[in-house]
Amino acid sequence: MNRISIKTKVTLWYTTLMVVLVSLMMMFIFFISKGLEETSTKNVLVGVVEDRLNKINYEDGEVQIDNDFDSFYLQVYLSVYSKDMQKVYGELPENLNSPLSFTDNTVRMVNNGNSKWYVYDSRVSFEEYGDIWVRGITAISDSESALITMLSIAGVTLPFLVVIVALGGYFITGQAFKPVRQINEAAERIGGGRDLSQRIPIGEGKDEIYTVAKTFNDMIGRLEQSFESEKQFTLDVSHELRTPVSAIVSQSEYALENAKTMEEAKDALSVVLTQARKISGLISHLLMLSRIDMGHKMLTLELLNLSELTEMVAEEQYEAANEKGIEIQTNITPGLHIQADETMMLRMLINLVSNAVTYGKSGGHIIIGLAKGGNKIIGSVADDGIGIAEEHLYRIWERFYQVNPSRTSTKAGGVGLGLSMVKWIVEAHSGSISVSSKLGEGSTFTFVLPLAQ
Repeated sequence: MNRISIKTKVTLWYTTLMVVLVSLMMMFIFFISKGLEETSTKNVLVGVVEDRLNKINYEDGEVQIDNDFDSFYLQVYLSVYSKDMQKVYGELPENLNSPLSFTDNTVRMVNNGNSKWYVYDSRVSFEEYGDIWVRGITAISDSESALITMLSIAGVTLPFLVVIVALGGYFITGQAFKPVRQINEAAERIGGGRDLSQRIPIGEGKDEIYTVAKTFNDMIGRLEQSFESEKQFTLDVSHELRTPVSAIVSQSEYALENAKTMEEAKDALSVVLTQARKISGLISHLLMLSRIDMGHKMLTLELLNLSELTEMVAEEQYEAANEKGIEIQTNITPGLHIQADETMMLRMLINLVSNAVTYGKSGGHIIIGLAKGGNKIIGSVADDGIGIAEEHLYRIWERFYQVNPSRTSTKAGGVGLGLSMVKWIVEAHSGSISVSSKLGEGSTFTFVLPLAQ
C-alpha cells in the first residue's frame, strides 16, 4: 500500500470509515427507534385509557359516559365494560375477535394471525355499582412496518451517497495537492520567524501530506500565537489605560474650567497625579514584560541575605497594614542566602505582601514565613482575608487577570500584572510558586527557591 498515492490512501481510509459508521448508525437507529416506538406507543395507549376513565360517572343508578368519549382516538380502539364484563360502549378492531381476559393496569401484547396488538385495561370503581372497565387496543404492526421501510430505503440510498462522497472526496483531494510545493515554500519562509536560519524539523515522513501538515501546522501555530497574543495585549492595555486617561482628562478640564478655589484645583490635580502614577506603573510593568518576552537577560545575580530582605519588606508594609487594622507577623529563619537579583526579589516580596494587605480584612493577620528545607528556601505569605474562589485560582497568574476588576481598579490600583510578574521572577531564579485559597477564609502563597551553597 506504500506505492498507492496519498490521495488514494486518504480516499480509501475515509470511505471505509464512512461505511463502518453508516452501518453502525443504521443498526443503532433500528434498535433505538424500535425501542422508542414501542415505548411511545405504550405511553399513548396508557394515557388515552386513563384519560377516558375520567369521562365515566355513576349517577342516579346509571352509568353515564360523557359525549366526548371517542371510541377511536390517537389510533387507540376504546371500549367500556360493565361490572359483569359485558361491553356497553365502544368498538374493537375487526380482526381481533377472540375474547380476552382483563388484567388491571398492565400493557399486554396479543397476537392474532398476522396482526400484533397492545392491550391495556384499567378500571374505575363506584361504591354503589362496582367496577367499570375501560379497554384500549392499538396496533403495533404499522409502526414496525414503517420503521423497516425507512431502514430499507436508507439501506439502498446510503451506499450511493457513500460512493458519491468518495468520488467527490477523491477529486477534491487531488485538487488540494496541486499547490503543495507552493504552500511548503511559503510556510518555510514565514514559519521561520525572526531567525531565518532555523528549519522546521520534518522527521522521516516522505509523503506530501506529512510534509505539508508538519510545515504548515508549525507555521500556523506560530502565526496564530503571535497574532492572538498581540491582539489580546492591545485589548488589555487599551482597557487598562482607558479609565485613568479618562480620569486625567476630566479632572484636568474641571481644574481649568470649573474649579473656583485653589482647594478644588488641588483635589483635581491630586486625582490626576494618582492616575498618572498608575499609568506610569503600568508602563513600567509593560516595559519589563516586553523585555522578558524578547528574551533579554533581566537578572543581575548576587549573593543576597533573603532573610534580611524579607524582614525589610515586612517592616515597610507595617504602616499600610496598620491603617487597615491588620497585624503582620513574621516567622523568618535568619541567615538564609540566595543567588538572586535584589531588585527582582524585592519586587516579588513587595507584590505578595502588598496583595495580602490589600485583600486582608480589618482586624486580620498576615503571616510571613521563611525557612530552610533541604537545599531549598521555602517562603510563604498567608492572610485571612477575602480569599479567592476555586474557579479563579488557575488564572491568577495570567497577565491582566483580576478576580474582581471593579474592586481592584478602584481600591487597589492594580492592573492584574503583579502575580504574573511574581511567577516569572520566581521561575527565573529556578524556583516555583503555588497558591492555596478558600473564599472568605484567606490565601497562602508559597514559593520555593534554591539555597545558595
